[in-house]
Amino acid sequence: MTAHRARLARARTVLLPQPGPARTPVAANLTNSLGDGIFATASVVYFVRVVGLSPGQVTAGLAIGGVTTLLAGIPPESWPTGTGQSAYTVCCS
Repeated sequence: MTAHRARLARARTVLLPQPGPARTPVAANLTNSLGDGIFATASVVYFVRVVGLSPGQVTAGLAIGGVTTLLAGIPPESWPTGTGQSAYTVCCS
């Protein structure tokens, strides 16, 4: 039991920042990650069991949504246009 507590204390000092304001974002990130994982799991079960989609359809839909989310985070100024100018310059000047 003592060895287990020693390992737990060591893990706590390695994984967590010192007590204070730096722990707040760590706790927020942990909560967000847990919520995302639970949502992803529950949504797959819901769409397969309740809605009646196949697992392949659910996977394709979540993949398309993920790629769309990633692309939406790229600012238009950095979109390639093939003209050497940014998309913002081409459309808005």
